[in-house]
Amino acid sequence: MRAGRMDRKITFQRKVEARDGYGSVTFTWQDVARDVWAEKVEQRGREYLAAKQHTPEMQRIYRVRYRSDVDTTMRVLADGQGWDIQHVAELGRRRGLEITCKVPGENHG
Repeated sequence: MRAGRMDRKITFQRKVEARDGYGSVTFTWQDVARDVWAEKVEQRGREYLAAKQHTPEMQRIYRVRYRSDVDTTMRVLADGQGWDIQHVAELGRRRGLEITCKVPGENHG
């Protein structure tokens, strides 16, 4: 992995359960790691027909230095947008991670 290509900072977040004073359960995103240097690789954009509507879908790949605390239950926060992690692949022997993310046409913050 080339450090010069890691020109963006991203945040890894995990969904956590929170309860208010009345016992109601809500979910929120909690930072796991902030300001992680990453390389962004624009994967593809496409539209598909869902519920008789065209829905834009974006996929992105982020490459970061290896870390053991990233999994598919998390999301990447980048450029003010939450990206659901779909797949995490190890690069080399704990050299780095390639993280495939997806976000539907609207923000699922």
